[in-house]
Amino acid sequence: MSNVLSKRAACSGGSPYQGLDLRMGGVAGNLYLEVWTSDAYRGFSTAGVRVNDGQWHHVAIVRQGGALSINVDGRAAGTNTISGSLADPTATPVYLGVGRCVPGAPGSNGTQDGTAWLNGRLDEVGFYPRAMSASELSAQAQGLCTQ
Repeated sequence: MSNVLSKRAACSGGSPYQGLDLRMGGVAGNLYLEVWTSDAYRGFSTAGVRVNDGQWHHVAIVRQGGALSINVDGRAAGTNTISGSLADPTATPVYLGVGRCVPGAPGSNGTQDGTAWLNGRLDEVGFYPRAMSASELSAQAQGLCTQ
């Protein structure tokens, strides 16, 4: 698995765990999201939805109330429930294409989790202070501005 996006305060054996890792699976090419909140751990994937097919894909992680989803090309491709805060008391930066538990990664403390640097490209990464609607996600996936 390779890291697409990571905002994780610590690796295994460290604290606090609050944060997230978005990873791409090897041959299957699906996305896997791991989230640590103040209440619980959640992990789920976009089983059956590949992003390693040589095409550009629009990917969004959306939290709305108690629901968390990974959206690919404007459609929900994986969902799970979520509770608690994602607040990171250490103000961990967001890493693109690598996670904190990857050898040689910025902020790495030497702990490894078997993931690797992303072998691919990222473009137009954005963060929004609210959950985007299904129509906004669809418009963005089509390259239309929604803000």
